[in-house]
Parts: sequence; C-alpha cells; structure tokens
Amino acid sequence: LEQANRKLHLLSSITRHDIKNKLTGVMGYLELSLGSTEDPALLEYLKRAETSANAIRQQIEFTKEYEDLGIKAPGWYAFTPLVAEIRKQLDLGTVVVDDETDGLQIYADPMFSKVLYNLMDNSLRHGGRTSRIRLTVRTGVENCTLVYADDGVGIPAGDKEKIFNRIARTNAGIGLFLVREVLSITGITIMETGEPGKGARFEISIPRGKFQMNSNN
Repeated sequence: LEQANRKLHLLSSITRHDIKNKLTGVMGYLELSLGSTEDPALLEYLKRAETSANAIRQQIEFTKEYEDLGIKAPGWYAFTPLVAEIRKQLDLGTVVVDDETDGLQIYADPMFSKVLYNLMDNSLRHGGRTSRIRLTVRTGVENCTLVYADDGVGIPAGDKEKIFNRIARTNAGIGLFLVREVLSITGITIMETGEPGKGARFEISIPRGKFQMNSNN
C-alpha cells in the first residue's frame, strides 16, 4: 500500500506539473488574443475560455492539496499554537481573533492546520464585514465541540450543506470540502449552524478519545 501510494503520488505530481506548463501556454495565448481583437463576439468567447482556464488551474491546485490527505498517520495537535501559526500566514488586518479553547488538543490528520486556515480565510474573503473571529470549546461525556464563529454576513440557510460539496458556486466550496474530508479521517464532523446575516458558525464535533483538555484553569 505504501509503495502504491508513493507511485500514485509521483504520478499525480508529474501529471499536475505537465498540465500546469501547458495551461500557462494556453493562458498566455488567450491574453495575447484578447489584446489583438476588438470584435465583441470574439472577445466574449475569449473571456469565457479564460474563465474556464482559470477554473482548471484552481482544480489543479486543489489536487495538490488533496494528494497528501491520509498519507501520514494522525497525531495529537495543540490547538492554540496552530491558531498562532495561521495568524502569521493570513493578512488579518483589523480582524480580532479570540482563542478561548483553553488547552485543547485534537487527534487528527497532519493536514488539520488546513482546516483552521480554510475557515479563517473564508471569513476574511467572504465574510463581507468580518471584524471578529471567536474560537470556543465545550466538553461533554461523549464528545467535545469546537465552535468557530465570525461576525460576518453569514451563510444563507439553503447553502449550509452545499458549501461542503466538491462542486460549489465559490472557491470556498473546494476548501470546505477538504476541511470535512480531513476531519473525517479521525471521526470528527463539522456543520454550519450560524444565523444568516449574523455571521458564520461552524460546530466541529470531536468524539471521546480524540481530544484532551490541558487546562490551566
């Protein structure tokens, strides 16, 4: 299985590299063509082709993110240091991040950091008016719930499940699809429970045995 995985990993890497090289050429010729004509009908066709090429590029980048999923064994990850690391990777501007997880550790796939990255990135890009992100945790007998909430525009009621689909209306769909897949490796689930217009709220349910609380309080 390990040998087969290595071969598939190598094949996907080589294929992705070759496709990206060819796609770069296609996009270059499209750019030249757009600047070489004033025909409205032709410009419309070229712009549609450019949109499709950009979509292909995004899908190729997604395969790069996805190929490492499940390759390495899960492990224990302290949540607060991950939050600090993601803060460095994103341009938060004036957005305040309140981490109230109080020593939470999670048993998850090594790609778990991408879960938090995608959630915070979506708040910044799609929240509209996001000024605060709050991370809290509540524990129970059978599980604990990690709650990620922002004060942005929220998610329409009809889209609460659609946002986790592989094919979605925005780039966020790809990220949230990956989020759910990463979490599912160790039996963790995620759902959106926010009120539209009052911010997004994601509840991440971690089963017993997959979380620890090293609280100082």
